[in-house]
Amino acid sequence: MTEAYSTHENFICSEVNGSYADFNEKFSHLAYEWSLSLSEIVNALRKKGLILEYLNEFTYSFYNCFPNLEEIAADKYVLKHPNKKFPLMFSIKATYQPESKLP
Repeated sequence: MTEAYSTHENFICSEVNGSYADFNEKFSHLAYEWSLSLSEIVNALRKKGLILEYLNEFTYSFYNCFPNLEEIAADKYVLKHPNKKFPLMFSIKATYQPESKLP
């Protein structure tokens, strides 16, 4: 890598037991996370010459990433409070067009 992963100095560092793949795993480690807005992500892609074809948001996760989720189907986790919906994941499809790079 030639550049920092994130220019955000405000990151969240927490000690985590297990992993996102298995919360019951018997080890602990430090996890570093950054909170990025959707506009920061989309604008970064656009700046590098990627043209958005679609952006989808999902009110579920494929894994149990938070303690207040419940599994409603195989590999489909939602917030336990159904009246409090907000996106837990998103997907983007973009096409690289170098001539459309922004300065």
